[in-house]
Amino acid sequence: MLTHQCVHRAYDAPESEDKGDLASSLKELAQIYQFHQHYDDARLLLSKALGLEKLFLGRLHPQVAITTAELASIHQEEGDLGQATLLYKQALMIAERTVASNRLLLSSILSSLAECYRLQSLYAEARQTSKRADSLRTWSIN
Repeated sequence: MLTHQCVHRAYDAPESEDKGDLASSLKELAQIYQFHQHYDDARLLLSKALGLEKLFLGRLHPQVAITTAELASIHQEEGDLGQATLLYKQALMIAERTVASNRLLLSSILSSLAECYRLQSLYAEARQTSKRADSLRTWSIN
């Protein structure tokens, strides 16, 4: 497994190296940390990947929405539902503003947000958000 020193050295690599591959690698490593419930490490790596994606892809890129939702899922797993909700809403805003809006991406983010609402006992919001996710999913299939 990579050490934090290796990750930091790679993150600070010269601009000529492919930062997109680095962002993907950071995200993969973050998933491993998240799986093993090392949430601080996962959050740090995912935040660095998100920063690279924003820098090189732009703030309104679908990949930025996906990574933001992944960061929200870490907060949700930790029980920080307020931060998770905020990040899911940010991811949703990005996905909605994307020119080539992907209905399945929107549906996925909405489903995660609905679950976050449910965990906070915000059942009306969860139901409404879930219905919106289902309608997008159904529309995409048809």
